[in-house]
Amino acid sequence: MQISNLSSELSEPLLKVSRLEDDLCLIKLKSGDKESFKMLYKLYAPALYGSIVRSIPDEIKSLEILENTFTYAWNNISSFDESKNKIFIWLLKAGKSITNKSL
Repeated sequence: MQISNLSSELSEPLLKVSRLEDDLCLIKLKSGDKESFKMLYKLYAPALYGSIVRSIPDEIKSLEILENTFTYAWNNISSFDESKNKIFIWLLKAGKSITNKSL
């Protein structure tokens, strides 16, 4: 079997599983599951940090803003509306807001 055929056969079921996993993860996040939150941090912290450090080149200050962003997310995850934003966009907006307040 050729790889191209295999990838096309697998693409749709994988997307469905991924969406299901995202939904389950979001449910766990909203219920205060710490392991799901750790996964969220591992997945998005590097990209968020990159965004923050472009605005505030000070490493210590940038790490503080990153921490504050995830503290905000932990405290406000119940207000996250997945029909309006992807979770990364929501985190990015929170990080930018916290960054702007610190300038």
